Amino acid sequence: MKTSISYYVLCVWLTSVMVSPVIVSLFMAWQEGTFPDKELIPLMLMWGGLCSIPSLILLGMSCAYLVHRKTTVKAVKIPLTLIAILLTYTPFWILNGLSFADHSGASVLFWPYCLTIVAGIWFYQLKIVAVVKVEEAGGDHEL
Repeated sequence: MKTSISYYVLCVWLTSVMVSPVIVSLFMAWQEGTFPDKELIPLMLMWGGLCSIPSLILLGMSCAYLVHRKTTVKAVKIPLTLIAILLTYTPFWILNGLSFADHSGASVLFWPYCLTIVAGIWFYQLKIVAVVKVEEAGGDHEL
């Protein structure tokens, strides 16, 4: 199913926001050798969703810009992947005190969010409508 830009970006974002807390919770439970904490997932859903709203908006604007500038889906998804990685890393970089060193263990949170958003970009189909110009005797007309 090919989707519109806003629906596509919303699906990618929701996939990352909904699946990543489950992955993090399962990983942390495996690492500690216990059962997943039932309070951790809703907390991560709330904070992950709220903190990533600016990224959702910027990802949507980037996608709309790229769709109108590029001619193929692949030409849109490659730069969109790089933009999504940057938008995913930025909040963790800010929370680390504008540092690339991982003092807080944020990489445990970053990698699931990054991988799920990249997977979402490539999993969901994006519809690109090309504007075709036809020259007629009276001038250029868009179809």
